[in-house]
Amino acid sequence: MAHKDWCGRPCSDCQNHCRLDEEIPCSPDCENLNEDGSRETESCKGAECDAIVDEAGECPNCGNSELNYGKSGLVGEVYSYEWACGQCGTSGKEVYNLEFACHVLN
Repeated sequence: MAHKDWCGRPCSDCQNHCRLDEEIPCSPDCENLNEDGSRETESCKGAECDAIVDEAGECPNCGNSELNYGKSGLVGEVYSYEWACGQCGTSGKEVYNLEFACHVLN
């Protein structure tokens, strides 16, 4: 299903600047897109989709950077932060691997 504000022209053929295409994670004509711009996450899993976000500070479901962080903790050399997306409500954890950088002498 395409985004409700999509103009109807194939995005790959369009020569115009598209505000909608820049604001949502998929192209407005993506078959795995809901009317509100969020993805049908189950349909996207395992698909070769360039809209799948896996970046620190961005929701992997909708691409929004409005994450609300909660508890965090260290287990071995892995540090994680719990988060919930302020836009789509998806929640999860950001996980970081700690790596030795150097010694700093006093």
